[in-house]
Amino acid sequence: STAILHYEDGERVIQVGDVVLCDMGCSFQGYCSDVTRTWFVGPPASPHPWRDIHTQVHRVFAKMVAQLMPGKTWDELTTFVHDEFLLVLQNAGLVREDAGVSDPRQDDVVSIFFPHSIGHHLGIETHDRCDTTQREFASGMVVALEIGLYVGDVAMEKSQSHPRLNAEKLETLGQGGVRVEDNFLVTETSNECLT
Repeated sequence: STAILHYEDGERVIQVGDVVLCDMGCSFQGYCSDVTRTWFVGPPASPHPWRDIHTQVHRVFAKMVAQLMPGKTWDELTTFVHDEFLLVLQNAGLVREDAGVSDPRQDDVVSIFFPHSIGHHLGIETHDRCDTTQREFASGMVVALEIGLYVGDVAMEKSQSHPRLNAEKLETLGQGGVRVEDNFLVTETSNECLT
């Protein structure tokens, strides 16, 4: 299920109309990679309720990557992604704009749909240990950036009582998720995609 961040395995055979999320990686000369892609099974033009979300996640990802450079912080990119995802969720009708919340950030409704960080350091380990909260990006760092939106059990359950969640729209969309992840070298002025 694409709604589960790290789905194990199962006996179900992939069918036309399914959404497939693959989180994969390899190591080369002792260094790790970590890449995620989401695909729709079937003809490219076939309608699917998750296609627009897929397009929007990739749009936000590209805008985030454009900001990856020395001097920027993990927190700045995280805030940017949360703000963009809030707009995506509102435009899709999954989250109501005005439900008595004066500051949407304080409500943190985005975390229901995006429950992980925007990425991690890469190196000898796939998830190299490093404090990513306030640390600035610096030239020479290698990072994996990964963002996604998911509708799983938590979102479905909370939609029954949370004033900002649109249960009817969530039910129509159905459970699932979209994630994209690539690996980047932070350069002196910007970044270079390694995957």
